[in-house]
Amino acid sequence: MMGVMALGIVVAAVLLASAPIYARAMSDLGLRFLVRDETGGRYALWVELNELPAGSPDGQAVRAAVSTQIEGRAGWFTASSAQGVTLGKFLVENAATSALETRILGQPRSLTGYETHVNVVEGRLPAAADGVLEVAMGAPAASVAGLRVGDRFTLQDTIDTCPRRWEEDPPPPPCDPTALLSFQFPAVMVGILAPTDEEELWWVLGAARFFNKIEQPRPEPAIAPMFADHAALLKVAEASLPSYRSSASWYVYADADALNHGNFERALADLASLQAELGPLQGLVSHPLTGTLEQYRTSSTFQRKPLTILLLQITAIALFYVAIVAALLVERQAAEIALLRSRGASMGQVLLLFLIQGLTVGVPVTLAAPFLASGATALLGLTPLFSNVSNSELLPVSLPPLAFAMGAGGVVLSLVAFIVPGALVAMKSATALRRAEARPGASFIQRYYLDLGMAAAALLLLFELRERGSVFTPSATGGLTSDPLLLASPALIIGAAAALIL
Repeated sequence: MMGVMALGIVVAAVLLASAPIYARAMSDLGLRFLVRDETGGRYALWVELNELPAGSPDGQAVRAAVSTQIEGRAGWFTASSAQGVTLGKFLVENAATSALETRILGQPRSLTGYETHVNVVEGRLPAAADGVLEVAMGAPAASVAGLRVGDRFTLQDTIDTCPRRWEEDPPPPPCDPTALLSFQFPAVMVGILAPTDEEELWWVLGAARFFNKIEQPRPEPAIAPMFADHAALLKVAEASLPSYRSSASWYVYADADALNHGNFERALADLASLQAELGPLQGLVSHPLTGTLEQYRTSSTFQRKPLTILLLQITAIALFYVAIVAALLVERQAAEIALLRSRGASMGQVLLLFLIQGLTVGVPVTLAAPFLASGATALLGLTPLFSNVSNSELLPVSLPPLAFAMGAGGVVLSLVAFIVPGALVAMKSATALRRAEARPGASFIQRYYLDLGMAAAALLLLFELRERGSVFTPSATGGLTSDPLLLASPALIIGAAAALIL
């Protein structure tokens, strides 16, 4: 009988210890699933600085400082990142393009990591080359630019005193420039590229922006995007165009496995701090991950409470089991307890015997319960119910200090359920025990009709649950709320049934 009761103590302690572990594991799993579902390969952070000197020491220092800030704030939850530089718009000049009716502007750009997201249709990827900038283009952009693989051309920009954009309608009369500045550098077409997936969210603002021509307001010519090696493009800018204005971009893709309930607030704070730090640079800072994490923060508390309440109900059933077994065990030992009391043993001495028996089981269980609970929770990842979100692997679990406190609480409650029946028996004399065995009286619960009251309350809760259809109801703010009393109804129903039966 003592072994059966020890099993109940183990179950109660493990269930209570598993409440924070399981709730935390489900919360972490929900966050990872939400981040993967919301981002879906899309960037979590996008920083873009415009009007940045392409190759000057000041421009290089700003790019290095921003990279350091991004790494410091977002590096700990980064799965991958990309960095890009986009130069200005240059007139494409060679024999073939000069014959075109409509001139095209070429815009060299770099984007680290793009190589794994493109297919080489013809030629090869651009590489670093001395003196000549190697570029690759999408087929639509190359077609409108009149360029083929192997073509050499010049990228030329001309600046004069005439405005190129105006607000008036109709536009002002033609302008005669009073000053003219022109500079150029050579380039060669080495490849035709196509995106591996045109719908892939890795391409910020869409793949067409990188492979097709970009129309501009008339009378400006269309733009043909050109891929170049990142280091080679910076080298050309440093050598030929040190003060030429460019834009620099950084893209961060989140690692969902690095985020959990314990650190998502840090991620929110880091993203907010990064935006504040980059504010003086007048750049674009977009972080969709913030919206995802705020959505999780709103729902996490609501989601954790029902899980905890349900686990506590199951624990209450385990404690009820311990109390029943303890009552049967004490009933068997009633004669021995009466004998000890008749020979002068005090109430405290009798209870000390029960406490020692309980601690013999309780101390090892207190130490082992959190580890057993974490192991059982991790194994849930192998079940079919969690296979879609855990990839049929063990669930990642953490062991919060609260789990040890809850496990110890389960042991303490079990000891109380074990000692109280012994105390009730020890308070009676041998004569009273024999009288109770001969003519058992009604229990305290039945004497005051508490069993009928619990049954009536259980029926009322069942009726209320049937009328509502769910324990969750819409709130005034548009979310969902739960009724703790309805969530606890299974425990009350079990308690009422036990009171009626016993």
